[in-house]
Amino acid sequence: MNISGNTILITGGATGIGFALTEEFLKKGNKVKICGRRMDRLEQVKALHPEVEIFQCDVTAKAQRIKLFEWATSDGNLNVLVNNAGAQRNWIYTEEHTEDYDTGGSEIDLNLTAPVHLCELFIPYLLKKQDAVIINVSSFLAIVPLLLMPIYSGSKAGLHAFTRCIREQLTNSGVKVFEVLPPAVESELNPTRRAVVKPKNIVEADAYAATVMAALEADTYEIYSPLMSELENKNLKEMYEYFKDPTNPR
Repeated sequence: MNISGNTILITGGATGIGFALTEEFLKKGNKVKICGRRMDRLEQVKALHPEVEIFQCDVTAKAQRIKLFEWATSDGNLNVLVNNAGAQRNWIYTEEHTEDYDTGGSEIDLNLTAPVHLCELFIPYLLKKQDAVIINVSSFLAIVPLLLMPIYSGSKAGLHAFTRCIREQLTNSGVKVFEVLPPAVESELNPTRRAVVKPKNIVEADAYAATVMAALEADTYEIYSPLMSELENKNLKEMYEYFKDPTNPR
């Protein structure tokens, strides 16, 4: 990927990995647009980086995704879509719940439905652009699920499979498709869990974003966590024990 001179949209670009990527892309001379649900967080980014364009949007809502597409492409310059917005929470089916799994916004809607629909909206547009790129941020748990988080793990696994499919479909189109599969990164993701059990080997968002940028520049289409090498030689029994450990990443 050419990592400079682009016009980039990052969903969930005001916090966590999204914000770290925003800053990394700015350093490389890109124009960056971000969206998010919370206007106060968007305005904080705007105050720090006045050149960033901001748009308040809940990407779990189909109508708002369409408005986001229209806003992001209105100047005709956008050539990179980063589907980063996501949500994560514990969900134990043997425990009593005071709310439904989708109360306050479904992980499935945010982690899977939104990027699928945004790809549907943006791909016809990106097919006409030079140096067009899609970057989907899934998770380490797309490959190694965590039993505490079946909905999150399942939705990210779905995004992983979807990304592989569209990458192959777009191979000869000029649109490059990357997937970022982070480990546990310092962010506001799942604060309830992290207040009780901090994941092992958690990394700073800035450091991880720099790693991602290097991998993008090298055209590494699936950007795995270094922790994946730890699991390569585990047998199924060992892997299952890993799934059950609540301190494992993301």
